Amino acid sequence: MEELNSRYWTSALRRPVSRRTVLRGAGMTGAGLAAAALIGCGSDEDEPTATASATGDGGTATGTGTEAVSAGKPGGRLQLTQAGDPPSFDLHRESTTYTAYSTSMGYNQLIRMDPAVGEETPESVIGDLATEWEISPDGLTYTFNLVQNAKYHDGTPFTAADVKASYERQINPPEALGKPPRGGQLKVIESIDTPDDYTLVLNLARPASSLSLLPILAQGWMAIYSQKDVEGGFDFRQNVNGTGAYKLNSYEQGSKVVWDKNPDYHVAERPYLDGVDLYIIPDTSTALANFQGGQLNVYSPTKKDLESLTASLGDKIVTQPTKGYGFNTINFGGRDPWTDVRVREAVAMAMNKQSAIDVLAFGDGRLGGYLSGEGYWSLSAEEMTAIPGYAAWDESLITEARKMLDAAGVPATMDSTILTRQGSSFEAFSLYVQDQLAKLGINAALDIQETASAYEIMSKLDFDLAPWNHAYAVDDPDAVFAEFYITGAPRNYSQVSSPEVDDMYLAQSQEQDPETRRQMVKDLQLTAMPLYGKILTNWTNARESHWATVKNYTSHTSIYNNRRWQDVWLDA
Repeated sequence: MEELNSRYWTSALRRPVSRRTVLRGAGMTGAGLAAAALIGCGSDEDEPTATASATGDGGTATGTGTEAVSAGKPGGRLQLTQAGDPPSFDLHRESTTYTAYSTSMGYNQLIRMDPAVGEETPESVIGDLATEWEISPDGLTYTFNLVQNAKYHDGTPFTAADVKASYERQINPPEALGKPPRGGQLKVIESIDTPDDYTLVLNLARPASSLSLLPILAQGWMAIYSQKDVEGGFDFRQNVNGTGAYKLNSYEQGSKVVWDKNPDYHVAERPYLDGVDLYIIPDTSTALANFQGGQLNVYSPTKKDLESLTASLGDKIVTQPTKGYGFNTINFGGRDPWTDVRVREAVAMAMNKQSAIDVLAFGDGRLGGYLSGEGYWSLSAEEMTAIPGYAAWDESLITEARKMLDAAGVPATMDSTILTRQGSSFEAFSLYVQDQLAKLGINAALDIQETASAYEIMSKLDFDLAPWNHAYAVDDPDAVFAEFYITGAPRNYSQVSSPEVDDMYLAQSQEQDPETRRQMVKDLQLTAMPLYGKILTNWTNARESHWATVKNYTSHTSIYNNRRWQDVWLDA
């Protein structure tokens, strides 16, 4: 994987510069123009015709790209499931899959990840509400041309002012919104101009690699809301008014979310489906049985469950494995003694991380740093073991960790609380952490909270430890560090602040040479991880199965970027 990614980022970016870059689109825009202008991004071996700019030269691009979507037949309803209710429908506010899965089909983005390409790379960015875009030679100005036939579910026409309002809502959030999880990723945008209704100009405060900014804008969370709604106090938590392929019909808490086809969708002949029904099924065995019985069309089985599904259903189902961008990690709140870096380091040393892979992931996981294990930016095994607490585990580490706790004034036995999000995977992870902490004399009780309540407690930093199954939408250092690890990041729950880390983050963000930047990002991780703002136990591999009657669907490495169902159809 590392060798493949290295070839992609280096050879592609060092090709001869083309002023006009034509990339693969997906037939997604109403005017028939599906554009993916990606200045500074190249092609991997599967896209030999793409060209790229390694120098940051400005350029524009469009692409018809109709080959990305196969013709389908209309009709039918897609049946999906998730384990819990969404805390809200506000994609700017939330960070749980429960919101992404239940809401994404109601919205569009400015640009998005190609649904036909399973791996999130800069090259897979295509147009959505944008038809084409141009980046200035100095890399400080991005100009987007927009579709002219989209409208919101309430009939309001879409304009550039809506994109401006949606981004500014996250950059300078109203008090009621709190701290949007991805607001920090947009801080590089200094101002936004709308010269006319269908032109959007992003002016950057500093140079930044388009290899980062475009994927950030393309992630599934970057929903475009109506300016009228943003300024008029619309309740995005309870209601949905987007330009998307489906309109919210009803939501019955604890039961299901029902979406119906948007008959006025701006993309011709889309969506194919009459609607999407998302059932709330907390019990995994019940969800598995429903999938196996054909009542559900798509399901994400564990490695163990997949064996039984394959044995019973054979080629009636299609399974797509991915590396996944999910990671198990321990967060720390604002209480003593967890604010002491020595205490956090001791906890890192106590965690048998291979055990986490063996027990929690049934052996189907991987080790890694702050960026995806075995990804382009990942640390090598040798680099990981140089960080205290990330070397191969043995019993002697418990003795060493206990000495650190003694030096920090932590008594030989201490009671604590583990904030635990309700759900089988979260509860299993908390039980693992509870067991590991006991080796240090820390008796930790589980405080199990429903999803919305758990997130609220996390945001208030009112907890000791919170084991969590995090994931991110793009494997990119700007996106990940701005969300989790720099000073003031929305999900930097331990409130670690390091000027050195912040400076290194800004430096790598502006570096244009891919190999130089890659090493800078590795150095950034090696500097940030010993602060133990989070302790990673393992990265989780992923897989998704669907009945063979579900057509034109590709699983993505990121679980957040392909829940629109716009091009999926049923051959039933």
